[in-house]
Amino acid sequence: MISTTVLARPRLALAVFICLASITAGMPSGAAAVQITTYQLEAPSFPTFIASGPGGDLWFSDLGTNKIGRITTAGQVTEYGLGLTPNASLSDLTMGPDGNVWFTEREGHKIGRITPQGVITEFSAGLTGTPDIYAITSGPDGDLWFTEPFAAKVGKIDPLTGQITEFNGLGSAPVFTKIVTGPDGDLWFTDSANGQIQQMTPQGVAINNFGPLPANSCDSTLTPCPYPDSIVAGPDGNLWFDEARGNAIGRITPTGGITEYASGLTRGAGVKDLTVGPEGNIWFVEQNANQVGRITPGGTISEFPTGLPSGAQPLTIAKGSDENLWFTVPDLGQIGRLIPDVPPQVATGDAIAISSSGATLTGAVRSRGADARYQFEYGATPAYGSATTTTDNGAGDTGQQVTTTLSGLPPGTTIHYRLVASNPSGTAYGADRAFTTSTPPPPPQPRPQHVSVRPFQMYFAGSRRGKRLLLSRVVVILLTPGEHVSYLCERCAGAPRRHSHTTHRSKLTFHTHLLVSRRSLLRITVTAADGSRRVRTYRFKIRQIEGVFRQERCYLPKARKSTSCQI
Repeated sequence: MISTTVLARPRLALAVFICLASITAGMPSGAAAVQITTYQLEAPSFPTFIASGPGGDLWFSDLGTNKIGRITTAGQVTEYGLGLTPNASLSDLTMGPDGNVWFTEREGHKIGRITPQGVITEFSAGLTGTPDIYAITSGPDGDLWFTEPFAAKVGKIDPLTGQITEFNGLGSAPVFTKIVTGPDGDLWFTDSANGQIQQMTPQGVAINNFGPLPANSCDSTLTPCPYPDSIVAGPDGNLWFDEARGNAIGRITPTGGITEYASGLTRGAGVKDLTVGPEGNIWFVEQNANQVGRITPGGTISEFPTGLPSGAQPLTIAKGSDENLWFTVPDLGQIGRLIPDVPPQVATGDAIAISSSGATLTGAVRSRGADARYQFEYGATPAYGSATTTTDNGAGDTGQQVTTTLSGLPPGTTIHYRLVASNPSGTAYGADRAFTTSTPPPPPQPRPQHVSVRPFQMYFAGSRRGKRLLLSRVVVILLTPGEHVSYLCERCAGAPRRHSHTTHRSKLTFHTHLLVSRRSLLRITVTAADGSRRVRTYRFKIRQIEGVFRQERCYLPKARKSTSCQI
């Protein structure tokens, strides 16, 4: 049966920050602190399972309110319940390949789906009996795979069609708990009742039963022991599992080689749930010891007291999109966040305000919950060689924009730089970047006080034509070879009214056929090789062929304003 409903108004939880502490006890000598924050949900919340979901938020099942909750990395909580079977006993969650969150209902006997907008759909067609559906994970074939612990079954559901398939005959009276896709593309799941790890192909064919696991670490009177529960694919190409009653962490290779680690665990810790952390280690909760733990791929275990009161019993843990660890505390109705003891995150930014002797360098630093300091390294090569003064960036977990100004750099030089930051957990290096200082312009050259064009003389030839003169020749003498000479005749008739030429002698003659009057103006411009020039303007008398000098102006090279003329 499939039932779908549209989201009603969500209930906003309090999401109140109640605890912030740097935790150091229980860590190896020299280890840095982790930082834990808890967020209080509205009563009667009882959060159990948690998983990273769409949009970078964390999603959790709330057994107390019979709702699916969402918490942002900033701590804002929203819960959705419209469309859920009453008293469904919500259990495990996972991010599906379709961008939705999928979950199981132990008492509702259904598979659930919730969209990022909070629309809930339940699926049950294809399930036999009244199955106690527990764990769920995204499979290698694009389906969602789940376990039915007490029916000794493993099943899968197509996220597009909702079609469910169950697989039987997987051993002698097994109790299947968690399931995960392994590094080899097969399905791996734990058999808690028989202390085994089982392997299945995506076609539902059982391949191997590995176990029973050694019980020499068991310090619990509860049976069965060691009771493997959670299992995850590790960053080392192996699978890692907990032994909830065996007080150990186990590792199994894809070929079935099993190693157990117990050294460093608190006796009777009640190891529960595993997730891969941002630094490539495996993190887990210790339900009975009220702690969070970590194991490296090499098997070194560290414990971090959470500071929660006795009996709080953290239950499940997941890595968030913010690269922090998020866990549930059911008995207190809380969601917890742990900032791991990792080096800062840094990003080298652009170089701005570049000049011939300096620049401003930019970047971003995320301290990761421990006091961090940063500086820029710089130099003519990626070996750098110089560094700015270190600056305190505080102990927050949000990225901070940082800048520094360099000065005294050589002009026209390529400078390499990077941002470096350190906290008690280590040092992080930003990417190498480079910029080139500018080259200053050459100093201005002194200009001469006078133009370099020497004075010249003018002669005109032509004949009278009534009230006009017919100008036939314009003769310019006393020139320097190489000077450029031009004339422009305004309010003239005939041609050419504009002409120019470069002289090779001291004399230059322009032949014209221009009719000029008293209103006509003739401008003669002589330009020297350096660009300085003299400009003379003439009028004409009509009674005789004579040019009447009107004015003279001189200009320095490329100058628009006139200056004094050389005498």
